[in-house]
Amino acid sequence: MTADFQWSKYGINWGSRSYVMGIINITPDSFSGDGLAKTPDESAWAELAAAQAQRFIAEGSDCLDIGAVSTRPKAQEVPYEVERRRLIPAVKAVVASASKKIPISIDTTDARIAEEALDCGASIINDISGLQGDPAMAKVAAKARCGIVIMANLRKDRRASVMSDVTRFLASSLDIAYQAGIAQEKMSIDPGFGFGPLPSENITMIRMLDTLKVFGLPIVFGASRKSTLSKLLAGAPPADLLEASLAAAVAAILHGADMVRVHDVAATVKARAVADDIRFGL
Repeated sequence: MTADFQWSKYGINWGSRSYVMGIINITPDSFSGDGLAKTPDESAWAELAAAQAQRFIAEGSDCLDIGAVSTRPKAQEVPYEVERRRLIPAVKAVVASASKKIPISIDTTDARIAEEALDCGASIINDISGLQGDPAMAKVAAKARCGIVIMANLRKDRRASVMSDVTRFLASSLDIAYQAGIAQEKMSIDPGFGFGPLPSENITMIRMLDTLKVFGLPIVFGASRKSTLSKLLAGAPPADLLEASLAAAVAAILHGADMVRVHDVAATVKARAVADDIRFGL
């Protein structure tokens, strides 16, 4: 089991600059159109994931995020056995082939999947339920002393304005984290762009992102290729959302994001360099 995780061990020193997390999807139905499991040959999925990881590292990705369940609205539920069959071989292949030490995040809401992935060399749990899905997840993260991304998911829980809802959800999730014994230095938060808010509210989320600094935690942000951007561009398909995704990533960085989660690593790394110079004066 991964222990004594340190973000800085991987060169991630929060507050000094922003970071890029490259997305690797082992799914057949990803909203972004990049799911590696679209390939019928299941035996090729792990090799494809490793190749994508190597490309992302070469392009300057600071972190990798591997998931095997589509998070698009109304996506079909994926059984544990299927998620495990897609994800675990891919994690093993990525860890074995990584050309340099880079933190690997596991995008899952299943504590069993997270625990096994950590045993295989992953070092971060990215939980889109914000620890409010599987009751065992917080305990797994605390025991492993791994990094964790705690996301606000408003798909079933709207009450007031978007940022007050996000803040309330994250406060509840962080209470779960602290109660389980997860150390503050292992945590980061994600406001959940696209997970419940209307398109206009997602844009407000970017504009008001720095209000989440009240939690004193790094902010991870992901708008890459999401439907809000498509709607802003008259229904453009995911393949035509590069410029929109870059604009959202840069705006998020300038409003306080510490890490952006993206599909297009090379272009984002270049855009990030400019955003960081504006924000940090590098």
